[in-house]
Amino acid sequence: IAQHEETLEKLCNDMDKIDKHSSLELHEMKTKIEDLKAKLTKDKQKQDQALEYLTDADEESFKEKQQFRFINCLYCFTKMKEN
Repeated sequence: IAQHEETLEKLCNDMDKIDKHSSLELHEMKTKIEDLKAKLTKDKQKQDQALEYLTDADEESFKEKQQFRFINCLYCFTKMKEN
């Protein structure tokens, strides 16, 4: 996504350098660039949401592992006291 952002930024800069003609081709190019920007923004939001979900899942998994270890230690301690 970062590479595409750079490409889009370069395209936008190049478009600004082009004569300010009101030709149909130039208008179509600008429209395509704007559409790509919108799609890229949407994709980046999806990527950020996925990363947030994975981070939350990792944190939840870590908590579950800690709980399991605690219960396991408690069980072992109880068994030791019984013997």
